[in-house]
Amino acid sequence: MNGNELREARDTLGKLWKLGRPLHLAELGRALRLTGRDPGETVLKWERGTGPSGPASVAIELMLAGAMPPDDMATIVAQRGRPSLLDHDKNLVQTLENADLVYGSYPDGNPCEDCVSLAHLYGYVGIDVDDSAWPHRAIASIVAGERVGLWPVSDFGDPRADEDGCQQRALAHARNALGEALRTLAAEIVVSTRLRIAQAEAAQ
Repeated sequence: MNGNELREARDTLGKLWKLGRPLHLAELGRALRLTGRDPGETVLKWERGTGPSGPASVAIELMLAGAMPPDDMATIVAQRGRPSLLDHDKNLVQTLENADLVYGSYPDGNPCEDCVSLAHLYGYVGIDVDDSAWPHRAIASIVAGERVGLWPVSDFGDPRADEDGCQQRALAHARNALGEALRTLAAEIVVSTRLRIAQAEAAQ
């Protein structure tokens, strides 16, 4: 495969992958898992020279025959007007690391007395009013996550003498526990996302 054939291959792959345009230099570089700061530079050198090396030439010919690259297309293809998956992950890490706990509102800012939120993560606290479980319990849970805990209101005083006070103290405890659980969940997401970022950058 020479340089002219490589340019034609980028055009053909753009059609095969329904991009409506030729494949960008960097996109072909990422599809081939070329290393370096800009994988498209190597592709450009090939096009201006005698073409790709043997293994790269074979990989391109396989893709032209219908084989798909091993990496996800969202990682390979630059989407105009939209952030790349790598940019999205970097923004997610920055958002979670800089976010503060907010008590009494949803992530979008709408008020919710029983909510605790941290960036896009949030959860609820409440009192389990199941009469079969008196004295009642305070409950905290993360939306799209899991239950944080259950705390009998009797742990916070004598509900027969001051049920309302016991419930309020139990709710305050549940609210704090929910906040800590959201911080822990955010930290876990940051760790896994940083690993994904490192893998994506190493593949560029």
